[in-house]
Amino acid sequence: MPDNIQYYYDDDDMKPITASHRMTAESKMPVRHLHSQYELLYIRSGNVCIESNADSLIVEDPCLIIHKPFSLHRANTTLDNHLYDRYCLMCSKGQLDKIAPLVPKLSSIDAHSLTVIKINREMDPILIEYFTKIQAYSNSKMENIALIFLALLLVTVTEYASCDKLLPTQSEGYISEVVNYIGQKYAEKLNIDSIADHFFVSRSKLIADFKKHISVSMKQYIMLIRVFNAQRFLQLGKSISETALLCGFYDESHFVGTFHALTGTTPKKFIKSLQSEESEEKA
Repeated sequence: MPDNIQYYYDDDDMKPITASHRMTAESKMPVRHLHSQYELLYIRSGNVCIESNADSLIVEDPCLIIHKPFSLHRANTTLDNHLYDRYCLMCSKGQLDKIAPLVPKLSSIDAHSLTVIKINREMDPILIEYFTKIQAYSNSKMENIALIFLALLLVTVTEYASCDKLLPTQSEGYISEVVNYIGQKYAEKLNIDSIADHFFVSRSKLIADFKKHISVSMKQYIMLIRVFNAQRFLQLGKSISETALLCGFYDESHFVGTFHALTGTTPKKFIKSLQSEESEEKA
């Protein structure tokens, strides 16, 4: 092949979102490549030289790099024996179209073959949370939830793209702590007033700041975290009623309705799908 290019073509709209994490001493790509999916690289550590079509630039960590489908690209670390820590996410145009109404600045990403967004280190815990959730739901049965977290990730980073100076504000700092708090306390009877009291802010400020920086309401986010953990408990063999209590739902009916709204299936059907997969593996 000319110019030592590798080509990857898939029926991308049929493929689930994929996410992976890699840590190495360095990363070298001997040839450029192109593919039919969007590629998102969150580089936590390691400066890299990015080549995209005719462009070449050095980018410093931490940053998010987005390659459009069919752009000719590669990334190589610039320092040997220096930790390279990156998350990679692959998704299709069809999958991005589904979340376009949730990501106001998505068109700004789609306008360029290469987008580089400098990330403030204060946002690292939130971005890792999103990548982890996307990876956990990166299969066709749970794609709706993966897409929600992809939307959250893109809204978060594109808000930074509009800033000339990527410096943390006071609200960004404490909202990161709120996200961690919800992840730890989701099984309890969480409400906005108790969380506001815990962080010594007013209810109205908490609602506004959370919506601004996470892009969904706090109530919606709590439900996402509860459903994520509910899936884990169901996989461990807990009953539907037990799972409802373990994840902080009012009752089983509330749990079933929320689970269906976010995943497109019921807990009972989800359990059956797990049992069917186990039977296929044993066959």
